[in-house]
Amino acid sequence: DDRQANTIGELIDSAPGVTLVNGSTPTGSGVNIRGFGANGTFGTDQKVAIIVDGATTGGEELYRIGSQLFTDPYLYKSGEVIRGTVGSFEYGAGIVGGTVKLETRDASDFTGGDPGFAFGVTAGYFNNRDVYNTSLTAAYQATENVEFLANFSYREQMNQQDGDGEFIGNSAFDLPSFLLKARVQLTDSSSIMASFTQSTTAETNVPYDTFFTTTDAFGNVDRDTTSQTFSTVYNYNPSSSELINFDIALTYANQEIEGTYVQGSSPLESNPFFGPVVAALGDANHQFETTRLTFRNESLFDTGNVGHRLRAGVEYFIRDRADEQSAPGGTDDRYAVFLIDEITLTEGLALT
Repeated sequence: DDRQANTIGELIDSAPGVTLVNGSTPTGSGVNIRGFGANGTFGTDQKVAIIVDGATTGGEELYRIGSQLFTDPYLYKSGEVIRGTVGSFEYGAGIVGGTVKLETRDASDFTGGDPGFAFGVTAGYFNNRDVYNTSLTAAYQATENVEFLANFSYREQMNQQDGDGEFIGNSAFDLPSFLLKARVQLTDSSSIMASFTQSTTAETNVPYDTFFTTTDAFGNVDRDTTSQTFSTVYNYNPSSSELINFDIALTYANQEIEGTYVQGSSPLESNPFFGPVVAALGDANHQFETTRLTFRNESLFDTGNVGHRLRAGVEYFIRDRADEQSAPGGTDDRYAVFLIDEITLTEGLALT
């Protein structure tokens, strides 16, 4: 609320160690943490994870396209940046840069935990350059243990201007998003949560190169982008034992980038070799689907004067990438086991 961020990138860019590559627009920006993540060529190198309600989302390594932060800040009540490998370890091997964790809003955030309806309306305007945003939220708490939330957010921005008054290329976007979420407290010790988010945008006759580093070499495209996440989590956390805080999480993330090359927009089009290559890049339709099933438990205990926070789990992970002539696809299947012990030696000193 204090930051009044127009994008997730603008929300987290003040965290130490975080650098935005290619600005803060949803379709172009990428997050870099301690030198890993987005770079001048790709929107991600898979060494930084974006997690929405436990679902791993964001684009893969696409040449000159960055698409990790494709969602609206109004959908979330918190954003957390985990720097480095240690805190990111349980979200996958190879995440050495860090993790951005986003948690969606709950109905009880609006109802205060009391049964009944609550509604919220937000509207905003930024003068650089003509940014309009609005968010409509409906929350319903049937009982103290059953709650539902629906949110629709819309954000529109024209090409922004820099400090010299020059237009920043490819910074315009319009972004309709929505969130559906339900939570049920089954017993005093167990609960289940389900959430679904979707953000979309349609761009017409925009540069293929969202990094805007190759001028007009790759020409322009019409591009439609869709980002979806689904998450359902069962939690069992009995008050009688600090050794059990058990989650079963099933998450799914889908991102689709559909492009159509605009004929006559590239100076390379007449070249017998590069012309077909440029057209194939612009016409490629990308899709990434990631499904995870995770069993995780957290235990709190002491050994003498030393405190422990032990997280252990097993996971099955599958990612499908669509096969395109200019972007070969495939399937990535992984099985994982993780064991993480955060050991508090003294106040202010911990070992993981």
